[in-house]
Amino acid sequence: MVKTCWLRVMCISFSLSLVLRSLHAVSVVSPLKVAEFVCELAGHPDQSAVSYVIDGLHQGFQLGFHPTLRLKSAKSNKPSARQHLSVIDHYLANQVSLHRVAGPFASPPFPNVHISSFGVIPKRGQRGKWHLVDLSSPSGYSINNGINPKAFSLQYIKVRLSSWLLSMGRGIAGKI
Repeated sequence: MVKTCWLRVMCISFSLSLVLRSLHAVSVVSPLKVAEFVCELAGHPDQSAVSYVIDGLHQGFQLGFHPTLRLKSAKSNKPSARQHLSVIDHYLANQVSLHRVAGPFASPPFPNVHISSFGVIPKRGQRGKWHLVDLSSPSGYSINNGINPKAFSLQYIKVRLSSWLLSMGRGIAGKI
């Protein structure tokens, strides 16, 4: 079992070059088959968008974080994480085994490390719990505070639109 002192996630804010040396290829950490994306998107009319997606799958997508923002690490995890330590331990053990996360570290592995807090929430309509990494804390000094929401926003697709796309024979990426 993973040690409970791991109850923090380390997000790199400035020393990206140090970490890039130890990152695994997308094929190691993701079930996505990039070569299949390349084949399927070969005839797509917007090849600049295709390049953006393929490059992002190979090298990672830019999140739009501006490192000029002064970050402050979370001092502790959410109470829900402390109440459900096994959920966090299981998540971290799984992510380490898949080479998606590194650690635990007795001290920060490089100078500019931002630590976000963990939380745990119940799965809606299912047994079990979800872990969460709170990139919005601490308020005013978080990772999310350094991302321009106009340039990098996320919108969930509506069920009605999902049904329409499926009825038109189009696939959708994501959960319905």
